[in-house]
Amino acid sequence: MLTMLAITGTASAAIPSSFFTVVDQQGVNDVNADQNDLTQMGRDDSDAAMYKLFWSWDSTSLWTGTGQTGDACALFDSDGDGNVNYSVCARIENPNADPTQTKLTSDSPFLFSCDDSKNDRCGQPTQLVATTIAAGTIGSGGTDRTGNLITNTDPFAPAGSDSPNDVTLQVNIPKILLNGGVLVNVCSYPSAGNGGNNNPFDCIANPGGGFLVIVKNAGSDTTTSFPFAVSPVPTGTASAYTILGSGETDPISLLVGTSTETVTESTVPAGWRLSTASCTLSGSATGTFDSANNRVTGVSIGSGLETRCTFVDVKDNPALSLVKTASPQTYSAAGQTISYSYLVTNSGNVSLAGPVTVTDDKATVTCPAVTTVGNLNSTLDPGEAITCTASYTITQADLNSGSVTNVATAHAGGTNSNQDTETVTAVQTKTLSLVKSATPSTYSTVGQSISYSYLVTNTGNVRLAGPVTVADNKATVTCPAVSTVGNLDSFLDPGEAVTCTASYSITQADLNNGSVTNVAKASADGIDSNEDTETVTAVQSPALTLVKSATPATYSSVGAVISYSYLVTNSGNVSLAGPVTITDDKSTDEACPAVTTVGNNNSTLDPGESITCTASYTITQADLNSGSVTNVATAHAGGTNSNQDTETVTAIQGPALTLVKTASPQTYDSVGDVIGYSFLVTNSGNVSLAGPVTITDDKTTNETCPAVSTVGNLNATLDPGEAITCTASYTITQADLNSGSVTNVAT
Repeated sequence: MLTMLAITGTASAAIPSSFFTVVDQQGVNDVNADQNDLTQMGRDDSDAAMYKLFWSWDSTSLWTGTGQTGDACALFDSDGDGNVNYSVCARIENPNADPTQTKLTSDSPFLFSCDDSKNDRCGQPTQLVATTIAAGTIGSGGTDRTGNLITNTDPFAPAGSDSPNDVTLQVNIPKILLNGGVLVNVCSYPSAGNGGNNNPFDCIANPGGGFLVIVKNAGSDTTTSFPFAVSPVPTGTASAYTILGSGETDPISLLVGTSTETVTESTVPAGWRLSTASCTLSGSATGTFDSANNRVTGVSIGSGLETRCTFVDVKDNPALSLVKTASPQTYSAAGQTISYSYLVTNSGNVSLAGPVTVTDDKATVTCPAVTTVGNLNSTLDPGEAITCTASYTITQADLNSGSVTNVATAHAGGTNSNQDTETVTAVQTKTLSLVKSATPSTYSTVGQSISYSYLVTNTGNVRLAGPVTVADNKATVTCPAVSTVGNLDSFLDPGEAVTCTASYSITQADLNNGSVTNVAKASADGIDSNEDTETVTAVQSPALTLVKSATPATYSSVGAVISYSYLVTNSGNVSLAGPVTITDDKSTDEACPAVTTVGNNNSTLDPGESITCTASYTITQADLNSGSVTNVATAHAGGTNSNQDTETVTAIQGPALTLVKTASPQTYDSVGDVIGYSFLVTNSGNVSLAGPVTITDDKTTNETCPAVSTVGNLNATLDPGEAITCTASYTITQADLNSGSVTNVAT
């Protein structure tokens, strides 16, 4: 221990001028060759709220590789009696055996309250919280606690062993922590080489004593009281201590002697177990754990050193963890099986009596006996696990809902696991099929009704909310409610079907087009079916009817004109494109008006519409000869031909011959006279008469007529107006003379 006298020393220029500095009055390297002491200290009184101190050490390079530290304390009197009430201490070290680095230890600085019994050290110290005390390099004003403390501050340069460098540490202490105490002394036990002292507590207690700290490790617990007993203890030192949750006692000052200490956890709280306990003295193990009595015996206390005894308590934590899996992860059909696996693990720290069971809101779970896992005993021990199984059959409701979520909890020895939920997702297929049919499959008249049937089926795997509707581009469709089919609910379930109906009335345009095709699509719950087309074919019957008439109905002369009228009617069921035309084997001047002049005045001759065409014919001699004129006519429109219609006009035939007979001479006077007869035969009718021309005469027998081919048009007939002259002769008899005349009759 070094007492620093309050005399002004020769401080290095590296010390700020605001510090009042004192140097070691015993000079450089004053203790011994291996025990180098503080070289100087100082204080700055310029701050009314803060004590600012520094200490300097010499020859710290001798510490390298030894694990030793340099320690110093400042002692304060707060009640004016000259004895020490508070001590502030710090510790420095060579980290990593590096002679070029000296730093503040991570646990420095320290603050103690003292028993006000000594003026050169802290008696019966109690460690206090020191978080508001700052310590660090003097160059940073004590704020850089991680910086290198080696500084050009040696007051004995160049005589010091490490001249010109010392190790200098600045400490800033809020005065409120010390109740206004004043600095009365400093002390130090610097360590140099193996065997040196190594604790700032050397500065603050009986050099014949050491310190015991009891540490409780209770995890995160902060409320449970853990009682301890220490034996033996010096007179006036408490033997019983309580730690609340995880924590530690203040250092307990104990004497160093030939005896050892026993530290006991007096009572282990209910629901807790003492897992282990151990003690260390300056990092080395000391004492023996007596688990049966919850204590460590044979604990050594070192002079000026700290013994730490750590008791680890574990709270009983019965726990089960449940991890549930499902296979497969998706489903698409009612009746499909989902297999569940339940991994139940004892995740606590106490064994749980079997059996293990699992409750699941969807399935009945089967678990093997706990004797089949782990150490094969009748308990599920910490860390042991068992796998249970179950299965579930998918329903239509599960498909409709889109997923199956089940909740399971495992149980063992009165302990319940976490709830684990597993969701298996439905592969939903929402589809409708539409099959449309028509009756009848053909049509042939305007106004005919076509009946349509629409079979709408849910071909997916989830139900579809009603109503079912069908859109058709030709008809208005009526569908029954979905509540009338299947299970009679308000949904069209998979496999259920509803039949919708509609009707359509055939138009002339449909007949003309040859077919009616309509397109329909069913819908339900936002889902559309396939489009289905249905074609009903027209039985087209294109037809024209021709009715022909003639005026006049008879004729009697060549050149007479016959007028024909042709009534052409579309007697079929489809419109026929104009124009309408007539072919007639007799006439050549057939004429038909435009189809736009009849009916609806469009460019077609529609069913039922008629048009009247006309023609004329001039009678020939042949027509008179034949006795009638028959002509054949056919109407045409849009590629369709009508019936053939014949019309016969009858000739009023007047066949007639005129005979004019002459005789030469006009008189006779003797038997044997020859009378010559001439017969002028003329066709005085209106028809030709086939030759030959013959004469019958009641007197003559030698009538002779030339061939008709020698007269007129030289044909084989004696045509009207043609004449031929025949001849005959008669020889007078006595009787003729006697009678006085000869009269003969000729035809």
